Amino acid sequence: MKTNLLSGAGDVDMIRKGKENSFFAWMADISLLICLFLEIVFAHTIGSQASLVLFFCFTALLAFQKRRVYFSWWMWISALLIVWSVIVSFGWAIDRSASLGLVKTLIVTTAFFFFIFQYLLLRADLRRFLVIYVISALLMVCWLLFREYSLDWNTARLGYTDGVHPNSVGMISAFAFGMCIYLAEKKWKLLWLIPASVLLIAVALTMSVKSAALAGALLVSMLLIRYPRKWGWKLVAIGVGGFALFYAVILTENPLSTGVLSRVREVALFFLKGEGVGGSSVERMSLMQAAWARFQERPITGWGLGCFRLLEGSLGMYAHNNYLELLVSGGIPMALIYYAGQVGALIYAAHEIKRSRATDKTGKDAMLRQLTVVFYVMLVMRFVLDFAVVSYYERQDAIFIILLVAAAKQLNATRKENVDSTTGGEAFEN
Repeated sequence: MKTNLLSGAGDVDMIRKGKENSFFAWMADISLLICLFLEIVFAHTIGSQASLVLFFCFTALLAFQKRRVYFSWWMWISALLIVWSVIVSFGWAIDRSASLGLVKTLIVTTAFFFFIFQYLLLRADLRRFLVIYVISALLMVCWLLFREYSLDWNTARLGYTDGVHPNSVGMISAFAFGMCIYLAEKKWKLLWLIPASVLLIAVALTMSVKSAALAGALLVSMLLIRYPRKWGWKLVAIGVGGFALFYAVILTENPLSTGVLSRVREVALFFLKGEGVGGSSVERMSLMQAAWARFQERPITGWGLGCFRLLEGSLGMYAHNNYLELLVSGGIPMALIYYAGQVGALIYAAHEIKRSRATDKTGKDAMLRQLTVVFYVMLVMRFVLDFAVVSYYERQDAIFIILLVAAAKQLNATRKENVDSTTGGEAFEN
């Protein structure tokens, strides 16, 4: 759904004109880049908060210039999640102030998603966002490497000494790595493999097992999306090659497996051979078991947002599992509300991809469909990663639902344009 501020033109006109550059459009690009960088490197500082406000302002000015504000069903789900979180905080939270603090974070995150949604549809150039995301991730990596270049990388983890969680650095680097692989087309665009290499090194230096697995999965997925023909044989070849590389680099002793990839080796040996303690795997399993036990005590109301760390068995930490963290925080209702948005985005996108293929006889929307599939894959991977991370209040970790919905909405608009061109009618979306 859209709201026209000053005009009655349709979505298709906006999509067609969205790529026009203007001062506000370029400032929205630049402020988004700065915001993504500062939000991870200098989180919770005046600088990061100012960059957030700056991005909001320039996106709002761009919306006013183009006379468009966009709304969507996911916003109602986000509002419902906030309402339930407030009810839990005042009704049953064992630490009201801590719970309300996370509610405030959810509100800011929802506002960020709202303006990202506006930006994506107003700019109507999803590849532009991929480029901005990659550049911001590359700046983050370069900054941290500059600050921590003298560390012993056999034991140190990238980001830790600068107060940036290595897992967050690894996850963002892995997602940006996948985007680089997608952007690396033929000819000069193969230069995207240069930042891809830097980001892959960053993933290794964080010693994050999840990030390493994500980077590998994204590499395979992006290659299959980019080159879909005979994907079955390609998948077999990639699987065989990947296993051989995994065995040679991880399961055998070498400078990498005993150095920067030592945590990956520990986890692999723990799950494959039962050797060692698997890094933090045992501790994480203990936290998940404790979270499940606390959830069973309050399955409907929960204990309050962020309050698991105050309960028995938490060791003063969060649950390291987004599903369990939501269940402990706000009970079954909170988990259902949160994942309703995620599942809804997948269903909506799948429907629009199918309808676009049926109506796009010339193939001019193939690139947009491919990008939608990229975001689809990334959101699915978030579902899997949520078993090992807590992401519901993280802005950069949970951004892929907005990317997918925006891509699907653009597919909807261009599909209506295709229908209009063949029927002579007027394309319009209610």
